[in-house]
Order: sequence, then C-alpha cells, then structure tokens
Amino acid sequence: MSLPDPWKLKVYKQEEDVGALIEFMENSREDGASNNDSLRSLAWHRMLEQNGLVTLLYYGEEIAGMSYTHDFSDFVPGAFRCLSRTHTLTKYRGLFPKGEVTSSGLSGKGKAIQTGIGINVLGLPLQIEHALSMGAKQCVLTTHSRVQFREPDLNGAVMASSQKLNNIFERAVRNGDPRLTLLETRRIYGVDQNIWRCNFKDFTDIKDPI
Repeated sequence: MSLPDPWKLKVYKQEEDVGALIEFMENSREDGASNNDSLRSLAWHRMLEQNGLVTLLYYGEEIAGMSYTHDFSDFVPGAFRCLSRTHTLTKYRGLFPKGEVTSSGLSGKGKAIQTGIGINVLGLPLQIEHALSMGAKQCVLTTHSRVQFREPDLNGAVMASSQKLNNIFERAVRNGDPRLTLLETRRIYGVDQNIWRCNFKDFTDIKDPI
C-alpha cells in the first residue's frame, strides 16, 4: 500500500525497529495506554510463541501506531486474532488523511468500522495474509462486550475504548455491514468479549473476501 509521506506501513523487524518500539512504549506510557507501555503489557513473548506478526505505522522515524495478529485457536478453533493491542499515539490522531482509511465502498455511517479502529486498520490485510499463510481457517477481532463484571486489575480506559468499538461494530452489523460477523460472546483473559469474524482482508475498500 502506498501511503502519503511521511507515513509508512511495515512489518516489525527486530533489527530495524526495536529502538523505535522502545520509544513507542515510552510514549504509550505517557499516553496512559497501559496495554502498550511494555513488552509485558503487550504480551510480546506470548505473541511470538503464537506465531504472531506485528504491523507498524510510522510517521517519519517514529512509530505512530501498532497492532498485531497471533494464533487464537485456544479460544476459536483454527483462528488467528488480528488487531490485538491496537494503539495510536494521541499526538498522531487526526493527522492521517481521512480518505485513506474510509471505504470507497460505503458512505455515511458505513465508514464507522474503520474510523472506529483508526489508522491501524491499514495493517489488517498484512495481518490476515500472515494468518492465512500460517494455516488459519478464519481471522477474528475481539471487543469487550457492553455488560462487564469488572475485575480490580483491569484498566478502565482500555475497557471503555474497547466497549466503544464494540458498540460501533454492533451498529454496523445491524445495518448490514458485510465486513464482520458476530461469532460468540465468551470470557477471555478474565473479560467478557465479543468475537467477530473478519469476512474481508481489506476493510478500507471491502475487497478480497476470506
């Protein structure tokens, strides 16, 4: 995908990106993004053990946003989860040209899914291609369901953001958006989550059905 300068989308490579990743984690800590402020909070080693792949969105020499995909078959047989640990640094929100993340195939409220996810949606095709190459039968996204029994150690800001995205997904699917299908609601890592099947590789142009 060709992006406007100085934006760049790439797959994480240790030898090229580790310094920028460390800086991103420090910036995430300042943002209050507790799911992205350390390798531990990113569940980095588990991601690697689960055949994961990380996509990065750079602004110049700095990582503006990231997310990853990983094997999720312990919860959904044959599945990889995509857009895990998604975060865009606050200072870069709103800078990316909106036309690059809103679908040419939908209008009005139909654009809610990709704008709700944010610019990291641009990494979704790379993540899905990786998942399929690893033998995945389906690719899923997860969101915190609207009804939660809060546990003391859960980060409230993270939950609120995920619940907001969940509401966007629910409205979009009710309105006939073809990109997602709700598979089930279940407790994952101590949180009630909705599991959504991705029906297309590319959410911005609604192409390449899976």
